[in-house]
Amino acid sequence: MIQKHEVIDLFLSACPSYKERWLHFVSETYDDSEEHLPYIDVSDFAQHVDELYQKQMLTELPMIFEVLEMLHINGDDYVKELATIAFLESLLGCEISS
Repeated sequence: MIQKHEVIDLFLSACPSYKERWLHFVSETYDDSEEHLPYIDVSDFAQHVDELYQKQMLTELPMIFEVLEMLHINGDDYVKELATIAFLESLLGCEISS
């Protein structure tokens, strides 16, 4: 079973273009001792995916959606909910506001 602490690493593997933004996001959002909030983290990743789509930079999208499918199939209940709410609903929100 995939657990919540594995999710961002899976997305980073599928989407190397997110790494720089991720490092900046973490440094701006968390102190060294703070625990990460997976819903906030995955929501930021969804915004990055929307930006890739808007710029027609589509090469990483198939791998991203393979990871998303894997989260729904092999994730624990928390991860499945995280994939749906934090990623898909955030992505939908990006589309509506664009």
